[in-house]
Amino acid sequence: MITTVVHCAAQQTGRAGVAHGAARIVDTRHHTARTKSPTKSPRRKGTSPMRTNRTAAAALTGATALALALTGLAATTAGAAAGKAGPTCVPRDVTLTVHDVQRPINHQLITVTNTSSRACVVHGAPHVSFDKDTRDIPVFTDSQPGPAFFILQPGDSAYAGLRTSSGDGSGTHLRTVKSLSVGYDDGNGSTKWRHSIPEVKGTVVDSAAAVTYWNDDPAAALGW
Repeated sequence: MITTVVHCAAQQTGRAGVAHGAARIVDTRHHTARTKSPTKSPRRKGTSPMRTNRTAAAALTGATALALALTGLAATTAGAAAGKAGPTCVPRDVTLTVHDVQRPINHQLITVTNTSSRACVVHGAPHVSFDKDTRDIPVFTDSQPGPAFFILQPGDSAYAGLRTSSGDGSGTHLRTVKSLSVGYDDGNGSTKWRHSIPEVKGTVVDSAAAVTYWNDDPAAALGW
């Protein structure tokens, strides 16, 4: 815009016009300096898109780290609480039984009873296998009750529901088993102690076999 003003003034007025045009340039610049553009606003320091993205990314990373730290803290706290509650139940502390139930069909009830003179703790779910299997059957993940562990005082029992096979014949690898092995969780997901007992005679299992978490209510344990 400034260049156009100078060019027109020079054509019309010659040398004087240039001077006059120069004056107009000064005036135009002065006027422009005083005029605020309605379409632009001054950028604030620290608000560039790149810096904003870096700030958001840093905040997200910090939130993720905090969540992981809290998860680890919760797990550590639960483990510490279980440790203070008492030692993990081992085969010498308990008796283990399994028996058929009428309902639901193709289910059995596993019962562990503290027969020692001290309290002991059962964690999570039993690690169950049959005969000489080296792999445990799956656990009904939604069957977990509120507590992560149960303290068994002398004479107390905990229960787990065992689905031996599918009720509609959809399971595969159908077979008759003779023994049941139960591993006791140490509170960290590992099995250090196992307990083997004879299975109910004629028990048939297939690929749908699964077990629940320990529960202090036998009816709740059989609800899966």
